[in-house]
Amino acid sequence: MFIGLFCILVRLGFWQLSRGHERQQLEQAYYTRQQQTVGFNQLIQNKDPKTLTGSKTKVQLNITQTPLIFLDNQSVKGKVGYLVYQLMQVSPKQPWLLVELGFITAYADRNRLPKIQKINKQEVFLGRVYHTSKNPFSHKLLPEKGNPLRIQNLNYQQLSQLLGHQVFDFALQPQRVIYSADGRQLLKPWRPITMSSTKNFGYAAQWFAMATVLVVIGLFTVIRRRKVGISKKK
Repeated sequence: MFIGLFCILVRLGFWQLSRGHERQQLEQAYYTRQQQTVGFNQLIQNKDPKTLTGSKTKVQLNITQTPLIFLDNQSVKGKVGYLVYQLMQVSPKQPWLLVELGFITAYADRNRLPKIQKINKQEVFLGRVYHTSKNPFSHKLLPEKGNPLRIQNLNYQQLSQLLGHQVFDFALQPQRVIYSADGRQLLKPWRPITMSSTKNFGYAAQWFAMATVLVVIGLFTVIRRRKVGISKKK
């Protein structure tokens, strides 16, 4: 039993170490991407959307006749609300692009959604892109049809199916400031890395420490049993 538990703890420690090194590489790549502006056409040639997060780009976008999208159950600075997106067009033959207008707190009455001023003309945007990974516990779009459209998760594939038009599997957070109808400025939260590599290394240290404690307990138990056995023989 001790050996089996010890092996599990050590394996968990090495797994967290591996995750830490992976995240460390992602962090280094992310900070590198932050330092340069990439053309949008060059950006979309990247086949792995996960490696786009943090890239700065400049792109001209046109409006589409689609409702605003409210991503539900978001939290910023202890307040619960929505991340609001507007679908915009790069060119008629390309997928639509999700442009993040920002975060706004929700009303107590869920039947009311804040009114946001949509971008109403063609503009050139400078901003940074990001890809939202799937939540392993809940990743379905779960849309509440209407105008605006409220969704529970940012599932690019299911959103494309719902709209009947392909959507890029990343979003753009522009530098442009957006306001609600009542004059509130929408916040621009930025959480590109959900957990830093230092936390993974910290968890690894904890698992290895627990394995060490287990070894000490095991040795203490063995030594104690031997002493008891010797005293009985006497």
